[in-house]
Amino acid sequence: MQQYYQAIDNFFDAYSLPHALHMLAKLIKTADKEKIWKGACPANAIWFTERLELLTEAVFALQERYDYHKEVILDKDNSGLWMLNQYKTYCGWHRASAPWDFFPRHLSQKEFIDPYKVLKKFTKYRSLAGWKEILKDLRFNALSPHSISEFDDRIGIISIWLLLHKLLEAAHLIEVRMPDDEIKPRKKWKDKKPVKKKITP
Repeated sequence: MQQYYQAIDNFFDAYSLPHALHMLAKLIKTADKEKIWKGACPANAIWFTERLELLTEAVFALQERYDYHKEVILDKDNSGLWMLNQYKTYCGWHRASAPWDFFPRHLSQKEFIDPYKVLKKFTKYRSLAGWKEILKDLRFNALSPHSISEFDDRIGIISIWLLLHKLLEAAHLIEVRMPDDEIKPRKKWKDKKPVKKKITP
């Protein structure tokens, strides 16, 4: 398996999707306020942004080579109702989570079907160096009494929020849908079985 796919897998070894989304939201909210990171060790913010930077590097490398796996892209003709009962298309394994915790709330249906579309959008918004600078600024402002809004406009913060959340959700879909022979086997969610109705005479 290519190193960039391995890096995506490594990120979700460290964080389940629900945990990663929680950390990201907390990081941006704290950076946007004149408050310092609270409720956890500051090293958690540093470690998370370092892992996020590695994920960003992997996404740029993958997008640069257009190394897309057909298994990751769903059949758009059979993707009605977001395939909510087909857990294998979007659920990662985490004992304390439910399928709804993994459903991507920031993706369009087209992005859910083909998460590589998000990677293209993400890498077009800023260069790799630009995204690293954004993560550095988020970390600095989350760990200081300064607000990132002092140096940026509100539209920029909203765009960064949305694209980083899209990145996590799209990368997670890629990791979940990769064939087991490409990554180490993980416990999988079982698809919801249709309920058989009893026919009374």
